[in-house]
Amino acid sequence: MNEQRSPGVSHDRATASPVPLSDWRSLHELASRVRQHEPWRILTETDLFALEDPVTKKVGLISVRGRYGEVYGIELYLPPEGLLFWLQLFRNGETDPTLSKYELRKLDATFVSRDDLEREDLVVLEQLDLGRPKKRYHGYAQFRSYRPGCMGWYLDADEVRLMRFALGASMEFAARRSRQQEPWLLDDSTGNKLPVLSVYSPVVEPPGWHVRRERIQVNVNSFVPLPIPEILDGVTRSRLKELSLKQEAWQTGACYLPIPAISEGRPVYIIAALVIDESAAEILEASVTNDLKIRKPSTVVQAVAAAAIKRGGFPNVIKVNTDEERSALESLRDFWPDLRIQQSKYL
Repeated sequence: MNEQRSPGVSHDRATASPVPLSDWRSLHELASRVRQHEPWRILTETDLFALEDPVTKKVGLISVRGRYGEVYGIELYLPPEGLLFWLQLFRNGETDPTLSKYELRKLDATFVSRDDLEREDLVVLEQLDLGRPKKRYHGYAQFRSYRPGCMGWYLDADEVRLMRFALGASMEFAARRSRQQEPWLLDDSTGNKLPVLSVYSPVVEPPGWHVRRERIQVNVNSFVPLPIPEILDGVTRSRLKELSLKQEAWQTGACYLPIPAISEGRPVYIIAALVIDESAAEILEASVTNDLKIRKPSTVVQAVAAAAIKRGGFPNVIKVNTDEERSALESLRDFWPDLRIQQSKYL
């Protein structure tokens, strides 16, 4: 057997692409080298450096965990959400809880005991037949992929490729730091830009790394509202055009529910949206979705449209909490030209 489907995943649109067993082998062998080299003895979690994907040219951030012995691992924070996480940490000293828990984009290689491995992890190890790890304490590598709106899941083929680069770069960065060839990170982030970082790009011939120093700009407004036809069906759009305006003020918002929807593919967090009549303190609409195409702000659009149809009219004011929700609701002006959207941090 020379090719394996990602563990525990069927081949539908939500699944990972097949990973050749040879790629799993090289990834686990490289992870074993990382565990033996222990770059966390030299680096802390905030000794960040960057990795440039040679295919897409996108830049992610690498953090090495384990300096204090709590968790050993390598984390690759991917754009745009992963970079925004670190920008918030540098600029504010903390991160948005929703981003941290539900919307982060990153890859993890964590070193654990065999008892911590899941069945799907063990299936891969049994096929590879690598034997016992040289480091007995937390010697097994466990790889996970995190995407916005999803729980951690198994790597697909492209993520395995990226994780190999991240593991190799972490050892190179630690070696250069020990030789005093890497400067210490200075928190001089400004605006939407991270501190000046070393950016590692893999070189094929001769094998190695090209390193440059760069201040990376973060896209802080990555949300792009979906077109209305992708959010509301034709029947709903037709009914909205027939409604009149009511002198009412509504409040609306959406949040992730902490329990994901479990399917054969990657588990997805359910999004709940709520619409309230502000004056009557009446719930007009409550809806949920686990459709990854419909991001959290777009569920607000669906909920407001459903509430308007039930109510038989539009409010003249809708109040929301976030920029993304406000931006998504702007699309409803096609039906309600006089709609006013107000943003309030107190919602």
